[in-house]
Amino acid sequence: MALTDKACKNAKSGERELRLSDGGNLYLHVLSGGTKSWRFRYRFAGKQKQFVLGSLVDARNARNEALSLVERDLDPLVDRHQKKVALRQEELDSFERVAREWHGEATSNRAPHYARQILERMERHVFKEFGSILIKKVTAPEGALPNTDERRSARGDGDIRPASARYARARRCGRPTLHHMTSALG
Repeated sequence: MALTDKACKNAKSGERELRLSDGGNLYLHVLSGGTKSWRFRYRFAGKQKQFVLGSLVDARNARNEALSLVERDLDPLVDRHQKKVALRQEELDSFERVAREWHGEATSNRAPHYARQILERMERHVFKEFGSILIKKVTAPEGALPNTDERRSARGDGDIRPASARYARARRCGRPTLHHMTSALG
């Protein structure tokens, strides 16, 4: 029988841990200190496993998803870990992060003032619009970046579109080295 919201809120354990079943191998685990967590138990490759879930509604949905994974001979813990790793990797491959990496490599042998100027241009003209885009989704390197020619200041800001676009293209092709960017800074 499924637990009610009231029963979950009123659940208290004494000196021992308490487990209240919600059905389908999902249960509310209450520690002696009062901490509550939803847990799902399953058997995979002959071993008993469990993992912690969120709220009751989330836990029931996650349980159903985990059961479907087990039915397809996939370990829900491994699947969850792979999704987290993939998400972390995507966050590391944002256009801004790759452009900053390029900046570090491409300007290491330049004057500090010039290197700072390039980074300021990217921050001012590129990162606002394109910084969070995943590098693998950049498809039209030179045309997709904002036209900085229109935004040049009286000081003569240069156009950083070609340089950052070439680096992004090289990165996407698996060649993010300074060798492929020798013409990037002119």
